[in-house]
Amino acid sequence: TILAAVFMGLWGFFLFIALIFYMPDDASIRETVGHSDSKGIPLDNTSSQSDTDEIVKENNWSYLDKAYVLLLAFLGNFMRIFQRLAWEVSAIVLLAQYFNWGAIAAGYSLAIFGILQTVAQYFYGEARKSLQSGTLKDSVKDLRRFETLEIIAIAALFSKTNASHNWRDFFNITFILASLLFYLASCLTSAPLNDLILFRSTRAGLYEKNVHAHKKTLLAMQYGIFVAFFAAPIAARAVLHIGGLNTTSLAGLLVLGWALQTTTNSITIGRIGSRRPVVIAFIITLFMIWSSFDKSLGGTGPKNLFTYHPVAMTIAFYALMTPGHLVYRDDAAFLTTGDFSLLFSNPTPENDDKGIDKSDRRKAHLIYLSLATFFAVVGYFFIFAAHAQSGESQIGQAETSSRSAHVALGYICLLWLAIQATTGSFKFNALSTGLPPVFTWHGLSGKYLLLFAYITSCLGFWLRMNYSNQGAWNIGIKFALTGGAISLFAYRAFPNSMHPPAGIDQDPIPEDVIDRPSAHGQGDTSTNLA
Repeated sequence: TILAAVFMGLWGFFLFIALIFYMPDDASIRETVGHSDSKGIPLDNTSSQSDTDEIVKENNWSYLDKAYVLLLAFLGNFMRIFQRLAWEVSAIVLLAQYFNWGAIAAGYSLAIFGILQTVAQYFYGEARKSLQSGTLKDSVKDLRRFETLEIIAIAALFSKTNASHNWRDFFNITFILASLLFYLASCLTSAPLNDLILFRSTRAGLYEKNVHAHKKTLLAMQYGIFVAFFAAPIAARAVLHIGGLNTTSLAGLLVLGWALQTTTNSITIGRIGSRRPVVIAFIITLFMIWSSFDKSLGGTGPKNLFTYHPVAMTIAFYALMTPGHLVYRDDAAFLTTGDFSLLFSNPTPENDDKGIDKSDRRKAHLIYLSLATFFAVVGYFFIFAAHAQSGESQIGQAETSSRSAHVALGYICLLWLAIQATTGSFKFNALSTGLPPVFTWHGLSGKYLLLFAYITSCLGFWLRMNYSNQGAWNIGIKFALTGGAISLFAYRAFPNSMHPPAGIDQDPIPEDVIDRPSAHGQGDTSTNLA
């Protein structure tokens, strides 16, 4: 313990000395990141102070608009620091007690992680400097890449809580490697995220000439960071206490944080695409199947009738209805053509929906929603059979209030789905035969049905019965499912493109414009992000 304290003290002392002798000035920072920190994200390196003054002069954003940008600055930095500290606090405990490394070895490991992230930050800065681009394209793409690496690493942290001793070494190595990938990716999100936030800050008129430029925005960032210092350790220790000392508890908390983080980042970017919600919906479905059938994770197993209720309902509302509601979007060609390889490609005019006839998209929508209705009926059949087998009420009588609420919401959901299916079939037939459109409210109603289904399923994830011997899901499993549902709810609740207030003619940057070269040979993005 004394040796660890001496080591950390020396580390802090030499870091302090290094900062005194080499504190980068504004010019060095601008040269490193490749663009002006006041303008935000220009297309080239020819921007000047007058350019920024002109942007601010032309803005007529309200106080509410500015508060919105400050809120994004607060939440974005709160979530990224929350993720890092939640892992740090949990990793120390898990390495010391769950993997039996001891407190000293765990502390040294964390110090090594800190050194590695410093090195990663340096090389990332050098890489951005070598690009000499400084465009919004780079920041958006980097942020998305780091988010993807984070969720891949988090998925690798899930493990069986009752794993045998022979598997412990495997999970030990997996935990270290996955943690390293997550920690580095999480740390590297700070540069592209705050790049985008400062750009929005300038557009919102929060840039103040000769008054520390983005003073209010930077303060909002710092507030988010320091609130996370308080919240993350408490949340991490509480989850490990409730869910047990295992990596699955930590992974579930990180999934929940990632869902909130990536949603905030998407709002900051100003673009809600179709690919990410579809991927998240598929992941939730696979995760539900795995956690329901695997008894070591607390699932009820394949021999229990109840098992097939959450599985079928997740397939219905997540794997089928979610993509079914996205088929009309311009960047969702893969949902109509069935070419899901486009999920992993950049949207371009050649692979978006603009060249697909609307009647084909309507047919795809019909297929997705018909299958969703079928699986919802199957899901209801299994819960009805399970209740009949156990002698329980079919309408939630004499049950806990949470379970009764889930039953009530579930019946509303099924009735709503029946109405949607009926009106949808009539509307499809009318449009197919050239008749005037009917039930014009059908589309908007379907969107709210999907949001309602997400809420209903979230309540189901946390039902008290899942703590019994017939379904003792770890809290990490519950957090993971809930996090995915929250993320999808946010993606569907927000519009595809979030336009700025009236008077500002810059639209949020569409994904196909991000890759469009400008006259300077770089992405022409300066007028596309509010």
